[in-house]
Amino acid sequence: MGKYDVDAEEGEIRKVLAGKAKLDDIVKDTQAVKTEDSIAGLLARIMASATAPAPRPEENAASTATSLYPSQVTFLTDALEEAYKTPEAAVAAGGVGWRITARSGSSSLFRRRTCGNASTCSLRRTWPSGR
Repeated sequence: MGKYDVDAEEGEIRKVLAGKAKLDDIVKDTQAVKTEDSIAGLLARIMASATAPAPRPEENAASTATSLYPSQVTFLTDALEEAYKTPEAAVAAGGVGWRITARSGSSSLFRRRTCGNASTCSLRRTWPSGR
C-alpha cells in the first residue's frame, strides 16, 4: 500500500471491502515492491532471500555436542563444590546431601523444601552417572 498512515490504509481497505476498488489496484505486487528504492523494497528483498527453510538439526546432535565436562554429573559435582563447602553434608549441616553411588552408577541430591502446611519434606533427584 505504501501509505504509511493507518487511517489512509484503512480507508483503502474499506474501499476494497465495499467493492469500490480492486485489491490488486490497492496492494502492490511483491515483485513490484522488491524493485522499489525504498525501505519497503529493501525489506522485501531481504525477506525474499530469507525464505529458504532452515536446515534441520541432526537427530544425533546431543552426542556430537561439545562440552567442558565429560558428563552432566561431573558438571553438577563441580558446581556444587563451588557453591557449598561440603555438598555431601546433610541439609541441616549446610550441604545438599550430594551422593555419587559407584555401585548403582547414579548420583542423587537431597534438598529440604516446605510441603503443604509448613511441614518439611525431602526431595530426591537422581541422575545416571554416565550422562
